[in-house]
Amino acid sequence: MTKNLWLITIALLLVIITICYLSIDLPLSGYFYALRESQFVTFASILTIFGEGVYYIVPSLILFFIFRKRNPYYAQISLFILATTSISGILVNLIKPIFGRFRPEMFFTENLYGFNWFEIAFTMNSFPSGHSATALGAWLAFAMIFPKYRILLLLIGIMIASTRIIVTAHYLSDVIAGSAVGIAVTLIYYHRVYVKNNFNRKVLNASEF
Repeated sequence: MTKNLWLITIALLLVIITICYLSIDLPLSGYFYALRESQFVTFASILTIFGEGVYYIVPSLILFFIFRKRNPYYAQISLFILATTSISGILVNLIKPIFGRFRPEMFFTENLYGFNWFEIAFTMNSFPSGHSATALGAWLAFAMIFPKYRILLLLIGIMIASTRIIVTAHYLSDVIAGSAVGIAVTLIYYHRVYVKNNFNRKVLNASEF
């Protein structure tokens, strides 16, 4: 991405997040909160665990050490997943306490909505969604490594991120912001680090993303 394209994307993202915050977040969360006893939400609550960073960080770290000397190409793939997941997770956890946004449960139980700046409590760290950052960051990386299946892999990432809304752990704007962090980290790492490596010949050309 060029600098201008990044700026346009960020501006558009801010507009979308603002619109969601003002008019979409509450009714959408209310809709899924009313379905909280349904099998659909139960299934989403199972799927949502795959947005946790540990499921990507631990395997990729192990594989990196296994292939570091045996197969540098696979080692670089493992490092790609490890780096994007870890970096996006760190960024999200640094941003969360700054905004201190109330989670949806706080609205449904105490009628609290909005931001309570510089808070570290779990119920006040809704923005952005860490699971969404992990899901979109990791599965975008998979899509770039395995371009033949990129649509399917991206859909999986989107589906995992979407479960955060369905289980009312986050608002839509939280998920959009978290997903954006994950995507940005993956793209930047891919362009700045991964494509410069000699072992990237089997990977999709970055220009297609």
